[in-house]
Amino acid sequence: MPLKISAFPKCYLDTIAGTREMTVFQWIEMAKQLDADGLEMYDGFFTSLENDYIDSVANAIHDAGFEMPMLCCSPDFTTPMRMYANEWLTCIGKRSKLRTVWVAGVRSAGC
Repeated sequence: MPLKISAFPKCYLDTIAGTREMTVFQWIEMAKQLDADGLEMYDGFFTSLENDYIDSVANAIHDAGFEMPMLCCSPDFTTPMRMYANEWLTCIGKRSKLRTVWVAGVRSAGC
């Protein structure tokens, strides 16, 4: 089986997930010029965890000819857990849609 390469926009991390000067959709469009098979995602790239939005990201990745072999989810450990736990637990259900999209990407990659 030939080696597959995926790309993660480390140099645009703050621009996409922090300042929001670039969208995840702009990154996907830029990535079309890369010789990569997949695009790695970070939950901080997403402006919503609603199903329709996540579906639109998944469709954009697929339509650009990529798979999504990795999804990074990073809780904020700088916030005391008691304050953060309820918000984090509420998001878990919404993140299950992200997991579904990721699993579909991994399966299509033959893993």
